[in-house]
Amino acid sequence: MIAKPKDFCMAVLLLIMVALLYARSNVINVGVEHALGPMFFPRLVLSGIGGLSLILLVQSLRRTAGQPRSGASGPRVERRERILQWSFVGLFLLYLIILPVLGYIWTTLGFLVAGMALLGPRKPRNLALYAGVAVVVTFGLQYVFSGLLHLFLP
Repeated sequence: MIAKPKDFCMAVLLLIMVALLYARSNVINVGVEHALGPMFFPRLVLSGIGGLSLILLVQSLRRTAGQPRSGASGPRVERRERILQWSFVGLFLLYLIILPVLGYIWTTLGFLVAGMALLGPRKPRNLALYAGVAVVVTFGLQYVFSGLLHLFLP
């Protein structure tokens, strides 16, 4: 019996996504044939996501002593959490769709601010903090990839 069906479903979906994206990474046309080529970082991230998904899968199958069966929490809290989870999944899919159109910088800035605003408190002070973090992360990653690794983001 699956102790945590939602975690189990998410782990399986993530593992399928990782497998598909890993297979898709073989199609990347690269002129460089060495260990740290353009495929290294995506595969590293996919391996990390896959490993964490396997851990989630195993944990979803085990029920600890004293743990209530799933559905024991209030329906109102569970519904709100489900809406937040699927809203973030939708936001991420929108990010993936818009990324080739607007490019890395604008899409990532919007995604980070929207994601933090969706999942965190929405006070003006926090929104300003989210914007600052989004700018630092976006341009920091841009610098690391283009300046240091000489890999250009879309």
